[in-house]
Amino acid sequence: MMPGPSVNIALSLCLVCALGTADAWSQEEAEPVVEVVSILEGETSVANEINDVFEEQDVLIDRPARGWFNWKQEFLDRTGVAFGVAALSLYQRATDSREDKDGWGQRYRVNVSSGIGGSGNSRLNARIEYRASVPNNLAPTLLSRAIGMQSSNAGSGYPNDFDIDFSVLNWTQSFNDDTAGLAVGRLTAGSYIDPTPLDGLTGGFINSAFNDSAAYSGPGAGALGAVVKGQFIEGFLIGAHIYDANAVSGEFNDDAFDDGEWLKAFEIGWAPSSERYTTDRVTITYWDKDERESRGIRAGHGWIASASYKASNNLLSLVRYGHSNGRGGARAENSLSVGIDWGYRPGHAWALGLAWAEPSSRRRSTNLRNEYIVETSYRFRLLRTVQVMLDAQLLLDPANNTDESSVWVVGMRTALQF
Repeated sequence: MMPGPSVNIALSLCLVCALGTADAWSQEEAEPVVEVVSILEGETSVANEINDVFEEQDVLIDRPARGWFNWKQEFLDRTGVAFGVAALSLYQRATDSREDKDGWGQRYRVNVSSGIGGSGNSRLNARIEYRASVPNNLAPTLLSRAIGMQSSNAGSGYPNDFDIDFSVLNWTQSFNDDTAGLAVGRLTAGSYIDPTPLDGLTGGFINSAFNDSAAYSGPGAGALGAVVKGQFIEGFLIGAHIYDANAVSGEFNDDAFDDGEWLKAFEIGWAPSSERYTTDRVTITYWDKDERESRGIRAGHGWIASASYKASNNLLSLVRYGHSNGRGGARAENSLSVGIDWGYRPGHAWALGLAWAEPSSRRRSTNLRNEYIVETSYRFRLLRTVQVMLDAQLLLDPANNTDESSVWVVGMRTALQF
């Protein structure tokens, strides 16, 4: 059993005090420590999460754990291994629910990346992860279901049944000056299929409507698979994906090849350069998911079109539309989401998103009503290693709860990264 909330808070405070110093953070130390294959990896990749706390920040309390990060850099120089540890907690309260109105979840993960042969363009990546509800509390993902939402989840990423597991264990290779890349092994598909600059472990949105398309059905974290992407003409990119369709987060499916049931995806996109692929690009992704006979889930397919743009150093925007045949586990037949993230100063950001979805009704005799989501958040760095986010969501017309026309969900997320 993982430690309870009071123990987590005490451990966090001890770590902050032990790691912090009163010295100023130098620009040299703020440089990323792991080379990222921008054309391949999204914000939730192992490399990006390790680099996250090395970015320049304007913290409220100037105790940036300089000694700890200096030691990490020395360890990397000596061994070629970079790592990062994160502990997150999300508390939410809803104005109405068919079960408890409160949800409280926790996430723990360790990211490790090691260059092969002293080269940054060939890496082994690993992520050990655990997620669960705080004891005696409803998990945030279950709170959203109790509200009656079908197409999205107001507490995505905080389930009650994600046991300790390798959610990432892969080899990543870049080619041709980082204009092409390959990843093979246990993968988190969300880091590769339609990645956006608004994603991320500590990004500005919690609702799944803004982190992926409701008209898409991805595999669980740690799916056995492979992905390759490359720039074949200046500015134009293509990508191909394959993942175990039966992968379940927190579990390892050793029957992937015997089952022979896969999620396949193909993408084509445009970006000004491979380095700007995750911020300024237009992408169309087609996906196809095999029938999963043992689970009684029919084959499904669909497509996602998305565009993101970085208007300045601190303003990101995204629009995403998805369509599916309503099968294969897709939560919606059509969905649309738009969002902006404004980092008005380093370490401080405000986000606003609007979403609409036509829930899948293939398994029902009657059509479900459309759902609408509004989410806004404000996040800031209390310390370089500690981020706090305040979040509010308005859920309109929950498809599975016709007694309610609107439900508010407010919450607070804390993240410790070191």
